[in-house]
Amino acid sequence: MAITRGPAKQNGAVFLATPFQVANALCMIIADLGRLVYQKQRIREGATSFTASPWAANGKIFALSEDGDTFVFQAGPEYKLLHTNALDEMCMATPAIAGPRLLIRTLTRLHCLREMK
Repeated sequence: MAITRGPAKQNGAVFLATPFQVANALCMIIADLGRLVYQKQRIREGATSFTASPWAANGKIFALSEDGDTFVFQAGPEYKLLHTNALDEMCMATPAIAGPRLLIRTLTRLHCLREMK
């Protein structure tokens, strides 16, 4: 079974998370020019593969690993990992954004996250 991840777009750039066989890396491409800004920046040594597509929100790029770790990057011309959040459970599906909520399905749970006011 082939797994195809879609890209995330933020501020005119496209971000791709590569599979484990290609070093679990994040790439950035300027969408309208096709210019590669950075290529194969390793997300984290020892991280598992990324089956879910990355997503963009609030000027950040998010990538959810199969281990259930969400990696948060700045959506800019320089590669910068900002945060890592762990769900401690396998995640294979791409999260869904529904209004102000983020829905993440793990192996046994459905998480609904939203900003606290």
